[in-house]
Amino acid sequence: MNTLALDSSALISLSESCVISALRFLKAKAAFVAPDSVYLESVENPLKIKQYGFSALRIKRLFFEGAVRRVSASPEKTQAVLALANSLFYVGERPLELIHKGEADCLGLALAGVVGGIAVDEKTLKLLIENPNKLRDLLVGEYEEKVRIEETTLKKWQQLTRGIKIIRSAEILAIAGKLGYFRFFQDDEMPAFHAAIYALKGYGCSLTKDELKEFEQINFKGR
Repeated sequence: MNTLALDSSALISLSESCVISALRFLKAKAAFVAPDSVYLESVENPLKIKQYGFSALRIKRLFFEGAVRRVSASPEKTQAVLALANSLFYVGERPLELIHKGEADCLGLALAGVVGGIAVDEKTLKLLIENPNKLRDLLVGEYEEKVRIEETTLKKWQQLTRGIKIIRSAEILAIAGKLGYFRFFQDDEMPAFHAAIYALKGYGCSLTKDELKEFEQINFKGR
């Protein structure tokens, strides 16, 4: 995985599912970083809300230990990302704001070569990069109106983001599992992994039914 930028969605999914220690487990294999905006979204803001405070403290602890390192984003890269991503799709004459600053900062780090990929659990950015037309179809269903793609902007966006790698918390957990993260459960190693994947989905990791079936078929016992 080399160096991976973590968006708040991936951090929160891992924390809420009680498997955020997988990042600590993988520390020797990969470097994890997050821009200041993600720290704000996943730690500082949730700490102000009692029901989210414990999850935020689990995330904060990883930063304190150095398992996840805070880095500064490039304002120029972030602005370029936001300007294109949030002017790609229109409902009537209204542009749709599709990504937030944390995601844009992470993508900016990838564009600057600081990281080799981005971990993000919300499907919007992943589809924006991998399949914009599928995203448009989903938006049509959400808004129940015609959604238009600005083709000139789309070409610029695709040129900007070509080669960017996106993974989700589920893939991070699968890598940790293959390396022995769930061995603590002994005979229940695989049930624990599969249950954790479903927990991640429940807390925001965007997985389709077909993808869940693929994760259910993973068996790393015996390796």
